Amino acid sequence: ASKAGDAYPSAHLTIVGSSPTFRDVLPSIMSAFSTQSIELPCSALGSPQPTYSWKFQGFPLRQTSQVKVLQSGSLYISRVEFKHAGKYTCSATNQKGVINQSTILKIYSPTSFVSSSTEAYQKLGLNAVLSCRVTSELTTTITWRQAGSVITSTSNHVFSSSNDELTLKSINRSDSGNYSCTVVTSLETISRTIQLFVQDVPGSPTHVQT
Repeated sequence: ASKAGDAYPSAHLTIVGSSPTFRDVLPSIMSAFSTQSIELPCSALGSPQPTYSWKFQGFPLRQTSQVKVLQSGSLYISRVEFKHAGKYTCSATNQKGVINQSTILKIYSPTSFVSSSTEAYQKLGLNAVLSCRVTSELTTTITWRQAGSVITSTSNHVFSSSNDELTLKSINRSDSGNYSCTVVTSLETISRTIQLFVQDVPGSPTHVQT
């Protein structure tokens, strides 16, 4: 029997484990084209295994058929739309703590060529202008090639300031053939080929394969 004033042994509950740490670093800015699918990484280590939650624009994220939190903790958005642009914050939580990281998702329209024409005609001895103009919300780098070789600026090959037009000076029959332009942005690479026909004066089109 215990006497008054006896001390009872005290019980201490110790949580064994480790606080969460992110396995994947979420970039501060992520970009995607509309209709693309994108995954925002949020995998974390910890013991017990962390649970995940996401916020969009500061509010708890509502999952839909388009927007889903994966078992790994990452957020998957299928066929993104402009309404999905904004700030996303991921939280990883266990009994030892909680950590957060955020990203800004930017949505762009896909880059597209202004003209769909794949043929150009010009008379012998005149200048021929080939266009590679695009509509893009991103910075573009344009490279021209003929027969697989990069075309550089010369007195006969003149580029516009943004490289989206190539002027061939005083063309002759050897200038006939296929010219390709490649447009590179931070998100994609697109190409097109233009076939140049050099015409006699007067006469029907003359085309030399290259």
